[in-house]
Order: sequence, then structure tokens, then C-alpha cells
Amino acid sequence: MEIDAMSSPRRLDRLRLNSGIMSLAQLKDEAAHLPSAEQRELTAFLIARQTAEDEELQRTLAEKIDNKDPSRWVDLDDLERRFKE
Repeated sequence: MEIDAMSSPRRLDRLRLNSGIMSLAQLKDEAAHLPSAEQRELTAFLIARQTAEDEELQRTLAEKIDNKDPSRWVDLDDLERRFKE
């Protein structure tokens, strides 16, 4: 885990006190207390790692991206509404 100058003092203290290995519960707690922008960055990081390691997921995503049939596309406004619910 990278620690930069922008990390909060609380977060740095918690990481220093830890022996270097955080439990899943600790990771979840830490993630829950991150600012929204950092939560989104963490989510993107985890999804990118999952995608990089999963060839079947890569193929599925490539098929969806390459699909030229407009009836299979999702309108951005509809997508935003789905995720707000």
C-alpha cells in the first residue's frame, strides 16, 4: 500500500501501528472512512486488478464493448438512475 503526503494523520497512525498486515475487517473499516473520491479510486483499483487477473471477464467485457447492436446499449441517464436506486 502506497502512503503519500496527502494521507490523513489518523490513517497514517493506524497504518504505522499495524504490523504491516491488515485483516479484511480492518481494510473494510479503513475504506469506509475514506473520503468519497478515495473510495472511488480504491474501487477502480480493485476492479482493474480483478479484470487484469480474470481472462473470462476480459473476454466478456470485450464482447460487450465491441457489440455494435444499439438495442444492447444502455443510455447514460438510465444507467445513472439504476445506480441511484
